Amino acid sequence: MIHPAPDEPLVQVVVRRSGGLRGVVSFRWRTAPGTAIRGSDFNAVTARTAYIGAGRRTKDLFIPILTNPARTESATFYVIIDEAGPGATIGRRTIALITLPAPRGRALSATRSRFGVEQTW
Repeated sequence: MIHPAPDEPLVQVVVRRSGGLRGVVSFRWRTAPGTAIRGSDFNAVTARTAYIGAGRRTKDLFIPILTNPARTESATFYVIIDEAGPGATIGRRTIALITLPAPRGRALSATRSRFGVEQTW
C-alpha cells in the first residue's frame, strides 16, 4: 500500500519483466473507471504503448491523481494491461485496482501493484 503525501499528484504501478533481458519488450496499457470519476478523481490514461528496455527488469507507470473535494467516500479505478508486443506475453495479472479513500485531511492512498510481462524470444 502506498500512502502518498497530501500533495502527491501520482500513483505508481510497476510492471515487472520476467524471462530474459535481451531486447526491448512492449505492452499496451490504459486506465478504466470504477467508482472514481475521470477528470475529477484521476486523469484517465488512454491506451498507449510502454516499453521495457533491453537489460531492464521493470517499467514504472504513473497515473495522475486529482484532489476532489466533492468525493465523500473511497473511489476506485483500474490500470489495465491488455496487449503484449512481439516476443512477449502478458502474465496472469493484467488489472490493478487503485483505491482512493475518502478525503480525510486531504491525504490519498493507493494500492501499488505489479504486473508481469514475460519475454518469449
